[in-house]
Amino acid sequence: MSDEPNLNKPKNPIQEIIQPFIDLVHAPRALWGINLAYVLEGMVYFGMLGYLTMHFADFIFQRVEHSDEWAHQMVMILTGGITLAMALLGFVADKRGVRFALLAAFIFMLLGRGLWAGAPNVLGLEPVRPGVFAGDTISLHVTELDTLGEVKAIKKASIIANDEGVAVVGEDLAVDLAAGEGTAPSAAFESRLVGVNRATVVEGKEQAWKIEYGSKPVTAHLFAHAAENLGLCVGAVVSIDRAYVSHRKWNGKMEWVIRTHWSKDVGLVDTSTCAEEEKEKAKKIKDAADNFEPSLMSTDRSPLAAETAAAKAAQTVGIAELRGMKDGKVDVVLRDVHVSYVRNGGYFLQNERDGQAIYAVVSPIWSSLHIVTICGMLLVVIGYGMYQPAAYAAVRQFTTPKTAAMGFAMLYALMNLGGWFPTFAFLVRDDDWLGFGIQGTYWVYAGFTLMALLVTIVILTPRIVRKAIDSAKEETARIKAEKEAKEGEAKPAKAEPAKAEKAKGANQDTIRESMQEEVPERVQPHMWLFWLIAMALFLFKGKSPWYHNWDDALWRWVIAGFFFILPMVFGLISPARRWLARYPLNNGKFAFFIFMLIPVQTLFTYNWLVLPHYIKRAYEGWIGEYFEVAANANPILIFIAVPLIAALTQRAKVYNMMIYGTFIMAAPAFLLVLGPHWYTLAAYLLIMTIGEAMWQPRFLQYAAEIAPEGRTGVYMGVAQLPWFLTKVLVPLLYSGQMMDRYCPAEGPKNTEAMWFIFGCIAIVSPILLILAKGWVGKDFKTKAA
Repeated sequence: MSDEPNLNKPKNPIQEIIQPFIDLVHAPRALWGINLAYVLEGMVYFGMLGYLTMHFADFIFQRVEHSDEWAHQMVMILTGGITLAMALLGFVADKRGVRFALLAAFIFMLLGRGLWAGAPNVLGLEPVRPGVFAGDTISLHVTELDTLGEVKAIKKASIIANDEGVAVVGEDLAVDLAAGEGTAPSAAFESRLVGVNRATVVEGKEQAWKIEYGSKPVTAHLFAHAAENLGLCVGAVVSIDRAYVSHRKWNGKMEWVIRTHWSKDVGLVDTSTCAEEEKEKAKKIKDAADNFEPSLMSTDRSPLAAETAAAKAAQTVGIAELRGMKDGKVDVVLRDVHVSYVRNGGYFLQNERDGQAIYAVVSPIWSSLHIVTICGMLLVVIGYGMYQPAAYAAVRQFTTPKTAAMGFAMLYALMNLGGWFPTFAFLVRDDDWLGFGIQGTYWVYAGFTLMALLVTIVILTPRIVRKAIDSAKEETARIKAEKEAKEGEAKPAKAEPAKAEKAKGANQDTIRESMQEEVPERVQPHMWLFWLIAMALFLFKGKSPWYHNWDDALWRWVIAGFFFILPMVFGLISPARRWLARYPLNNGKFAFFIFMLIPVQTLFTYNWLVLPHYIKRAYEGWIGEYFEVAANANPILIFIAVPLIAALTQRAKVYNMMIYGTFIMAAPAFLLVLGPHWYTLAAYLLIMTIGEAMWQPRFLQYAAEIAPEGRTGVYMGVAQLPWFLTKVLVPLLYSGQMMDRYCPAEGPKNTEAMWFIFGCIAIVSPILLILAKGWVGKDFKTKAA
């Protein structure tokens, strides 16, 4: 009787689900050390990652323009960096041993996560504050100007003098737009302090409202950040004491709006004229709303910069002269101007009621809090770069050919199980439970990282590791000896290979021979296309047209020059040219196949970049409040779905499974186009997971099959490149902009349009797979299982 498993015997789906837990119970102590730490690390990694965009957008970059875009790019540093670090630091486990690599990894991750959690409280770092208050009279040394959304702004300046509380801003500087017939906000009032006496709310929701005021009356847009705390409703009468006029998008068009941030800016809110249902709804929102008043309003003042020789030598100008200057570097002093309004991200300056005003930016980008958090992320990147390769290397060293499949299956199952546990993180975060907030929850996750480190120290002692490796080697040698003995006995009785042995390798040989015949002698044109695309991404990401700004784009020119020269180097040097000609991406079919999966893989990145914020912002009731429940559903669904679908589809053709799986994964994105309803969200999560379980396991199977003999490793490694690019390109190019535009923290939302765009991107993959079936698909000769 052969010890080889019968591959044609149908698998039991239920057995496939429970087998990892049965194996876990009977696993040796060394594997327990790996698996317990792995499930804890899965919980911590996915839990902290799900909060990270919120931590950046809502805290570090709070209420700053394009905060979601910045937040997504910061998360890109973590996720893309981890993928790159695993390729660079995988050698640590080989050189220093798996125990050393695992302990070093947990220490790095513990330090990094401790910085995330401790920066705001232990280190006392806060989001950047303006350091001035309304009513101060200040002098500024201005060194850079910019125009932000048609609003003139001081981009860089230092405060060189501050007379605190000199001006009475409401009396000295504010213009009542509701006086007489009423005055509509316009470019003439840009950045100026205004008030609106007894305006009627005619329509709107959340922070975006339309109001009427004056005897005419005049209709204007009101963007009130504190609207939910104030309980605004249609029909209410409001008096706004302090606001400013800003240019921003309203229903897709740029409009001049009245904008106010703080609850105390609104002196009157009379809801007695609201409809009863509107009044009740507003009361519920107001009762549930958090206190909007930020620590910004009571922060310590920033220390004044000494008036340097450069500031003393600079020309003194007024606000009108400053506004007339071109954007870019300047060297002027603005003296004795009044601070009329303060908000997160900056403050407004003017001299008199009817005079011009200007906005001064105080950006949180590269603040102390931002830099310390990034340092923590880089420590996590280093740690995780060592951790996952070490965990897989440990399983390989601790298992035998008979138990290796069990070991890796157990690791995969526990990773998904750990990724599901953050579902319950709201018990720590939410005010209705422990109320620790995201920063407090990060401390809990850092504690679990410490627990994983202690588990590794206690269970994976040097003696246990040596014993596990020696035992696995002995068992492997015994199995190999038994197999060789059986083969030696059977050899004389066989004059020729059995038909079964022929069939076993025929399909893979056909594919490999087919691909080997197509190995080109030269570098294919599509390889140069990759260089051009990379160059375009560097050059055109930023201000457009980039060539008008030599200073800002200089680093892009350097990178572009490097990319221009590199192909010439590869083309002129024979060894380099031959290496590139043999590189897996030079295989046109292989390159096309792995890159055409990028569109559908974007849905994976939304699981941490978009989904938690989308659910929190777009859904009312417990779904939005406890967004972790839905946002972390995918891992547990995958945990259940993969073995079930693998058992049910084991006889299906691989390429067909790729087409069906990518289509089923992409299609439910269009369900969310129907709007933020619980049933569309549930259907999206379930159907997308089924699609993922259908195609994702087949992807690496294809990479292994198509690889020429002896080159499986390099093909498997290159097959991960699109996943790395997806992690980088999605936040770099569009995900943050999509959230800022269609699902902002404040203002009207259009999530239906956002998911339509996401769906159109994802559906490109199955379309390309169908179109390329006659070209790429003919090399798929094997079944799915």
